[in-house]
Amino acid sequence: MPESNLTASRTGKPGSRHLLERAMGLGPLREFLDILSIDVAELFDDFTGVALDTTDWSNATSGTGPTAFAVPAANVRGGIVSGNTGTTANNVITLSGPAVFQQNVIFEARINPGSAITSSVFEFGIEAGTHATTTRAVSDVDTPSFSSGVTDVALFHRDTAQTLNTLAAVVKGSATGQSGYRAGVSPDLATSTFRIYAVRINAPDFVEFFIDGERVAAFGRDTDPDGVVSATVLFRPIVRVITLNTTGKDPRVDYIRVIGDRI
Repeated sequence: MPESNLTASRTGKPGSRHLLERAMGLGPLREFLDILSIDVAELFDDFTGVALDTTDWSNATSGTGPTAFAVPAANVRGGIVSGNTGTTANNVITLSGPAVFQQNVIFEARINPGSAITSSVFEFGIEAGTHATTTRAVSDVDTPSFSSGVTDVALFHRDTAQTLNTLAAVVKGSATGQSGYRAGVSPDLATSTFRIYAVRINAPDFVEFFIDGERVAAFGRDTDPDGVVSATVLFRPIVRVITLNTTGKDPRVDYIRVIGDRI
């Protein structure tokens, strides 16, 4: 079932950041426990309910005949949400959460791209809530360039119509001097295969990308001395899938977790 503590901490948290620092200094164990601190807000959903919780999630679509992300009528072990783009080229399905996360943010999701990934665009991670969820963030990964209204992103992106047509990590910031950057990552998406994808932002200083616990890309002040994403925008979690041909794309999402600083 959905589990959200955006306004109140859950029981079982190990304590504030101040108490963690006093107890164990600034070592790796403290950094690991930091994400469990009562000083962070967390949104987590493993989609085990009988329906998608539309209080936390929006499942917008665009085009003719797509099936929005939803809990399937016959759910599977552990729970998922799934959708289908339908068979009209450029149809879009999305799953997005609230744009309430800022500066220090962790996104993690277990995603299966489905049975068809050719002629498609996949985007998932975190982005500023400044453009329509059905508008792709990255318009050209090779440059890279971005759609109108897009400000800050830290996304896994895959567009089979580009020269870089396998999975990539893409960042863009809106603060002065921040540009867009991308890097190809491995492993690529594989049909009918679940993997855990994670993005960690410490804005504006760095953004890291992980697949199944392994770091696959990182951007920091050595990439751009002005930083890579803005520390003042509000980010939302996003999963966006577009079909570029007449074959439907049928992604699945097992869970999504987003953790960020409290106000």
